[in-house]
Amino acid sequence: MSNDAASEDRSGRQAARETLPSASRPDTFHPADGLCGMCGSTGLMPHVRGGRHDVDMCPHCRSTMVTGNTAASAVIDNADQYFRAYSGELTAGKTQACFDLFLSVTGSLPGNASILDIGCGNGAFLDLARESGLETAGIDISAEAVSESSTKGHSVYTASITDGPFPGGRLFDFITMWDVLEHLTIPGKAILNARRSLKPGGTLIVLTPMSSSLYDRLGVLLFRLTGKRFD
Repeated sequence: MSNDAASEDRSGRQAARETLPSASRPDTFHPADGLCGMCGSTGLMPHVRGGRHDVDMCPHCRSTMVTGNTAASAVIDNADQYFRAYSGELTAGKTQACFDLFLSVTGSLPGNASILDIGCGNGAFLDLARESGLETAGIDISAEAVSESSTKGHSVYTASITDGPFPGGRLFDFITMWDVLEHLTIPGKAILNARRSLKPGGTLIVLTPMSSSLYDRLGVLLFRLTGKRFD
């Protein structure tokens, strides 16, 4: 996201480049208080129920977020297990597709530019970024993921973007979040903390499933038909 507005929809996922919310915006909105974790509106509606997660949708901004006792806290408590499961889904093709999308949004890359990948996993995306001349950094809630990524020479930390901006107050030209936002209870706080880690004029790129798209509706249907399982 930057000061320019544009969006792209691929396979039911939405990548957006648009005006960011003000850094002074409250970041205490929480579904536990009946508030949307993105915009703070009331009236959250059940979107998915059962399995390991409950998912609610905001009727105002249409954002979805995990809620209940099995929400983000459970993911953090089992971060390494989650990383190992996700690594089985990660393919070189998916990583390359994300990087191609990144280039389609950013265009030509300036020299000596820096990038932060939030939810960096094993550093596969950062590998491609470094090959293109970017100075790379990442954060992930999984210590195993951070260990694997750091062995490749990336500057990575075990942290959650909902807890605060990048450690040490470092700022970046580009920040990416690939399929991260939908796993968070307070996505708005993650966006604000990412914004606070951007250099002036920097760009934040977020990829997340588009609620109510055909992809999303088929996913919910499959979830119900398979006995309410996400895996």
